[in-house]
Amino acid sequence: MPAVISMVLGVGSATRLLPFDWLEAFGFISGAWGVWLQVRENVWNWPIQLISSAFYVVVFLNVRLFSDAWLNVLYVVLTCSAGTGGCVEARTTASSISLARPLASPCSWPA
Repeated sequence: MPAVISMVLGVGSATRLLPFDWLEAFGFISGAWGVWLQVRENVWNWPIQLISSAFYVVVFLNVRLFSDAWLNVLYVVLTCSAGTGGCVEARTTASSISLARPLASPCSWPA
């Protein structure tokens, strides 16, 4: 069902049948998919959310909402830092918490 809704929004905005700009529609679609992946605890949620925030930076700059654009720039920066090793896998025991090495990201950047 989410795939059908995404296709309707994407095709409708690309063909101008819906009153949305294509950047706004694809920003929403990628954001919805990112949230769905986050709920499923899939590692691909952070690149999808990065794409969504990047779309919204452009959307907000086009309509001159500069504070919202800067907020999404912050989201892009935080998403990049979390996806490149900011997340660690935690193992808990009865008496202490130990942190394992960072999880591998699907798009690891050279350090």
